[in-house]
Amino acid sequence: AAADALPVDGAVDAAPGDVDAAGVTTDAGAVTCEAAPPAPGATATIGAAGGALVVGPVRVDVPAGALAIDTTLTLAPITQALPASSRARSAVWELGPPSVAFAIPATLRVDLGQAPPMPDDVALIAGDGTTWAAIATTRSGSGYTAAIGGATRAFVGRVSAAPTPAASSACVAQAIA
Repeated sequence: AAADALPVDGAVDAAPGDVDAAGVTTDAGAVTCEAAPPAPGATATIGAAGGALVVGPVRVDVPAGALAIDTTLTLAPITQALPASSRARSAVWELGPPSVAFAIPATLRVDLGQAPPMPDDVALIAGDGTTWAAIATTRSGSGYTAAIGGATRAFVGRVSAAPTPAASSACVAQAIA
């Protein structure tokens, strides 16, 4: 079912503490999404043979040998405060549990589907919920793919040094089939 899309990457005239019609609250340079995440996540037990975990537009491929033992992985969209400068283009997705680390990098792909064409300065941005950094990303059509070493939170966002709006709606509802 498709969720209502919230605005992204647009200039918003908002002061800290303001709440817009989509339920987004600005707070001293950060934007917090008050709306519920677009859909529940999923879990999968993946072991030494590898496997995949898919939730709507997000896919994690774990190669053979990345995990030594059967491990229950979780993948879900989350509500996450982001710096206004993040200029998010997708929901924030969390891969867990927090302790999981891959011996061989896994692949994370976020597909924006029918979203308007994105500029060239869009990449996957990953972090722990406090610190965020763009990661080496390849783009194919509307999909953004990067290697990850373990548990992470990630979203598609703009990474250019272009002027940043005063506030940016950092939560985006995505259609989940």
